[in-house]
Amino acid sequence: MPVFKKRFLDSKLVFWSILLLVVVLSGIVTSRLLNAGSISGSLYLVNIDILNSSGSDTVNGVEHFVLSTQSLIDGGFISSDTFNVNIHDGSTDVVFMPGTTKIDILSAFTNGGTDETSEANSSTGNDVTLPVTGNSVYEIALHNPAKIIHFTTGTSTDAIWQTTWEYYDGTDWTAFSGVSDGTDSFREAGSRKIVWDLPNLTNWPRVTYHSVAGFWIRVRVSSFTSLGIAPLGTQISYETGIWWTFTGDLENGVQVTYGLYLGGPAIDSFRYYFPGERGVTTPDDSSIELGSSYFIGLMGKSSIGVSGSTAVNQCFICKSGSSRVYKGVSNTVTYSVTGSGGNNTTIAVTGSAVANTLETIIVADNGTNVVLMFTGLGLVEGISRSSISNSSDWTLVDNGTNYYYI
Repeated sequence: MPVFKKRFLDSKLVFWSILLLVVVLSGIVTSRLLNAGSISGSLYLVNIDILNSSGSDTVNGVEHFVLSTQSLIDGGFISSDTFNVNIHDGSTDVVFMPGTTKIDILSAFTNGGTDETSEANSSTGNDVTLPVTGNSVYEIALHNPAKIIHFTTGTSTDAIWQTTWEYYDGTDWTAFSGVSDGTDSFREAGSRKIVWDLPNLTNWPRVTYHSVAGFWIRVRVSSFTSLGIAPLGTQISYETGIWWTFTGDLENGVQVTYGLYLGGPAIDSFRYYFPGERGVTTPDDSSIELGSSYFIGLMGKSSIGVSGSTAVNQCFICKSGSSRVYKGVSNTVTYSVTGSGGNNTTIAVTGSAVANTLETIIVADNGTNVVLMFTGLGLVEGISRSSISNSSDWTLVDNGTNYYYI
């Protein structure tokens, strides 16, 4: 009887802890919805047209449009550190994620295979070795698919040639279409942009090349006549140039028009993120090891319960060798924690479908009991395990989640 009572009290503590976290997360979403009127202080409005031309109706659709975040900041339309941009459908907020600002490239290699990543990411003048003859290349890896390269040419060339920008699918290099080269094949010095049409992302996967896993592009001298002064680069960066929005259900051939509100005071205090197939990786940090008492919370929309969803082993919140919240077969969501001494706990919830609302995933451990809750699937309890600390990174919602999260 005393054991049962202690277990009951511990369970109540876990329950109220979960309830508190649900209230906190719900408050975040509620405040987001209440911000629907805060665009009144915005300084600019741009209409964004999104057309479903897929050939079929979309359910819980995610679409993108092309826009340079860095240009908006440079032009004074939005602030670099204030959330003074929002998207509305009439008076209703639209869940969205802006594109990146200028960020460092992942890696860079010369035509001879020399690693120049440090040189390409630094502002030191003329330390990037560019091609100098026909069919020579300069190869660059990006963390994400992108359509805008910011290239600073330190020394311009007098070459009579043409260059071609290409992407790599793991087997072949394919020329980007719609290229606008502000460097004029490195005949213009200074900071310039190279922009192209984004290819079908299934044709531009993350591949390992030069022992680096990334999205690879290169510039190649495709037509060469002569060169007197060799070009030299100073710095290379990029931005995705892509903004994502959640369009919900949209019939084929139907177009929606959203209002993009820019400038003025802060509209939000946070952003949604659209993880796509690859998810989001957070580097390991000793301050976010779970230990023996912890909460894990995530809110958004996943493909759980959606007709036709085939994702299995989809990771919601995972740290390899420590703890994982993931989707199994059907609509089963499992939490597995690796404890000290090889003692593990695995608990799972299963349901037929999830309501068409924001979903909440919570794991709570008070040192005695651990509880997993997933909106629409239910709640299940197991034995607490002190999670093993390790150096693995955290992965959020990969392998089939194609919607959004807070």
